[in-house]
Amino acid sequence: MTIDPLAEIVTLLQPSASFSKLVEYAGRWRIRRDVEGRPVYFAVLEGECRVVNADQPSIIVKAGDFVLLPATSDQVIESIDPPPYGAAMVPTEIGEGRFRIGRIDEAVNLRMQVGICSFASPKVPAAQHDRTALQ
Repeated sequence: MTIDPLAEIVTLLQPSASFSKLVEYAGRWRIRRDVEGRPVYFAVLEGECRVVNADQPSIIVKAGDFVLLPATSDQVIESIDPPPYGAAMVPTEIGEGRFRIGRIDEAVNLRMQVGICSFASPKVPAAQHDRTALQ
């Protein structure tokens, strides 16, 4: 049986979504996120978009992609054909746990589940931790 070290690490972290919402995006749009010090995730359910982080090259994410960012600072998510710079939009709540970005009369071009992660890890007694470190 093959062991996946990354899966083992994720299991040890015991991730959970402390906040989650479904967001649909329409037309040409851009949204700026700044959730300093909080791990953020998004799962692209439909469509594609560009993710721009300060001082890093932008990436394109598509349906089926899952992104986990340890922390965001000055992150921009925008449509593939974004509006002019300086145009940033605010999400509008359209239902419980559902938000929309972009004009209501435009067709939806992206759906994502977006959230903030919390992590827990099993408590290991200090004496046991020290013994393990010495092995």
